[in-house]
Amino acid sequence: MFCSRVCYDKHRWTDAMDRLSKKYVVSNSGCWIWTGAKMAKGYGKMWLLGKLIGAHRASWELHRGQVPKGLHVLHSCDTPECINPNHLFLGTNHDNIVDRNNKRSRRKKTSRIATSAP
Repeated sequence: MFCSRVCYDKHRWTDAMDRLSKKYVVSNSGCWIWTGAKMAKGYGKMWLLGKLIGAHRASWELHRGQVPKGLHVLHSCDTPECINPNHLFLGTNHDNIVDRNNKRSRRKKTSRIATSAP
C-alpha cells in the first residue's frame, strides 16, 4: 500500500525508469539500442503508466518530461531502436515527414556514391 496517490505515481515512474534502464545496450555511435519488445518497423515498445507506447517516447518522457499534445518524438540518429534522449527531439507530424524524406534522400546519395566507387 501507498500513503497517497503521489507516492503511488512516484513508485510507478521509478519502476518504469528501472525497466527502461535494463532494456538497452550502448552502441559505438552512442545509440541506446532497445533490446525489449519491438513494433513492426523496429521501434521499441514498452508500458508506461498503463499505456503501451514507443520506447523512444517513454525514454523522452522519463528523461525530459511529457510530450506536448500534437508533437512526436523524432530521432536525430535515424535509428528506430535508439532510446538515447540525447538522440531524440520533438517535432510536428510535418517535421517528422520532412526529416524522414531528408534522411531517405541522404541514404540514396550515399548508396549511389558507394556503388559507383572503383
